Amino acid sequence: MRHQVAGNPLSRPANQRQALYKSLIRNLFTSGRMVTSKAKAKAVAGEADKLINLLKEQSLNGRREAEKLLSYEMVENLSKNIPARFASRNSGYTRIVNLGQRLSDTTRMVYMELIEDVKKEQSPAEKPAKKEAAIKEEVKEKPEEKKKPARTRKTVKEPKK
Repeated sequence: MRHQVAGNPLSRPANQRQALYKSLIRNLFTSGRMVTSKAKAKAVAGEADKLINLLKEQSLNGRREAEKLLSYEMVENLSKNIPARFASRNSGYTRIVNLGQRLSDTTRMVYMELIEDVKKEQSPAEKPAKKEAAIKEEVKEKPEEKKKPARTRKTVKEPKK
C-alpha cells in the first residue's frame, strides 16, 4: 500500500532526485522556458509554484527557503520581479506545452515555461492555438527518415545451355 507516499521518484535515489529538481528549477528561472520530459516537468511544476509563492510574500523566511534552491543573486533578482509579475495570480505560474515524442527513446517532450501575467488585449487574429503552433515550429524539426526501396523478389536465372 502507498499510504502517505507522494511524488514521482523518477527512478532515482533521493539525493540525485533533489539535485535534478534543483537544476531544473534553476534552469526554469534563468531562461523562463525549458525543454524537458513530461514526467520531470510535472514533478518540478509544484516546486516552482511553491517557490514563487514564497518569493511573493517578500519575507526573510521566504528568501532563505529560496536560497536553498537558487543562488543569492537569483533570489535578489526574482524577489524584485516576481511580486509585480504575478500579483493578480494565486497559483498556476507554470505552463506545460506538449511537443511530441523524442526520436531516440519515444519520451514525451514538453516546453515548461513561466506564464506571463501581463494582460494584453488579444485581437481575434491572434489566438492561443496559433501561439502553440509557433512554439512547436521553433523546436528543431525531426529529421525525416530515409525510406528504403521496396524489396523486390529476386528472379532465378536459368542456367546457360
